[in-house]
Amino acid sequence: MVDNVTCLILAGGLGTRLGSLVKDIPKPMLKVNKRPFLEYLIYQVRLFGIKDVIICLGHKGEIIENYFSNGENYGLRIRYSKEKDLLGTAGALANAKQFINSDPFVVMNGDSFCDVDFKELLIEHRLHKASGTVVVTHMDDCSRYNCLTFDDNGAITSFNEKEEKSAHSFINGGIYVFKKTVLNFIPSMKFCSLEKDIFPKLAQCGLRIFRTCGLFIDIGIPFDLERAADYLKTFRIKDVAARI
Repeated sequence: MVDNVTCLILAGGLGTRLGSLVKDIPKPMLKVNKRPFLEYLIYQVRLFGIKDVIICLGHKGEIIENYFSNGENYGLRIRYSKEKDLLGTAGALANAKQFINSDPFVVMNGDSFCDVDFKELLIEHRLHKASGTVVVTHMDDCSRYNCLTFDDNGAITSFNEKEEKSAHSFINGGIYVFKKTVLNFIPSMKFCSLEKDIFPKLAQCGLRIFRTCGLFIDIGIPFDLERAADYLKTFRIKDVAARI
């Protein structure tokens, strides 16, 4: 159920809020505990048996490709979708359409880590026959994040709302499952954002949440990059490596 699923990792952003830290390397290649942040995501999907990975490249993408190569050292296959111009989070998916071998498929942001059970996520997605499923996690202070709201049945009702500290604030965890028909909503070779341009449209035809209580961290600003080192110390890389 999982080992035949394609996972796309969005790694083409510029990381402008990190300034000189990303002058010479892509944001997902910033070191956390002496290994690239992106490597944690590769090990994460491998932990759950996903073996088909597409990395969507942009800024300095050749550094990522040279480091991970074809994925053989991680016990999976890695292919690369390359952008000549910035296409945004949705545009990157349209650009990689030819590489997607499964329906549904998984998408991950390359600059955030969200601890989630991919097997349970896929089961939930298929059970509800959703067009898309968004992993969400609770956040006490949403001032830095765009929150989303959903009804009692788990259907998403709104996006991109800034909220005050609230016991009911949930943020986008940066992991999604989509039916391939979702690609029909995305224009080809144009800059397009999942969060701003596509999700509001999908909310009208079956877009749901999947809650996780697991660890969430992004590396969008220097402060959180430093915190990621502590958060990811306990990640089970040795356990995954032993299985390869």
